[in-house]
Amino acid sequence: MSRKVRKFAVLFILGPVLCLPALAAGKMPQAIVTARYVSVVVLRAGTPERTTFPMPPRTSSIDIRVRSEVEDAFRKWGRYVVTIDPKAADLIVAVRVGRRASVDVGGIGRVGTEGTAIGGVTGGEVGPARDLMEVYVSDHLNGTEGTLLWQRAADGGLESPGFPLIQRFRREVEAATKKKK
Repeated sequence: MSRKVRKFAVLFILGPVLCLPALAAGKMPQAIVTARYVSVVVLRAGTPERTTFPMPPRTSSIDIRVRSEVEDAFRKWGRYVVTIDPKAADLIVAVRVGRRASVDVGGIGRVGTEGTAIGGVTGGEVGPARDLMEVYVSDHLNGTEGTLLWQRAADGGLESPGFPLIQRFRREVEAATKKKK
């Protein structure tokens, strides 16, 4: 095994472990402070893949609206550049409006070489009752979330225009930036 491959393997294995002390101590991880690009995605509860991009047809209209509003809030803040593609982002910000359970019913059409089909789609999800915001390092290769860097939940945390969870994140990032200087 070459030296570069060994170094990569060690960093790949130890990377998440090295972030744990910062999370446990309530310190803002350096990856958040130095990041430039963010992608906002919907957090799916009860699925193996925590975030969704592109959004599947059964994504709650509430989550779609909140995702758009959160993107606007990050743009207004101006610290990060919002990108729609998680592969191009440094951080993935995953959001989910609090609700214990939801049921989605809708229609879906398909046009392909096998003909046209129209049918119903139903789905459901069970998750936390509080609004949730999580920040991950982006896995540039797959466009999925990597290591969890920051996570908070709050009642009404993603309600506009105040967005308490975003304001808390902003305060913590700006405090960490001041300490760095």
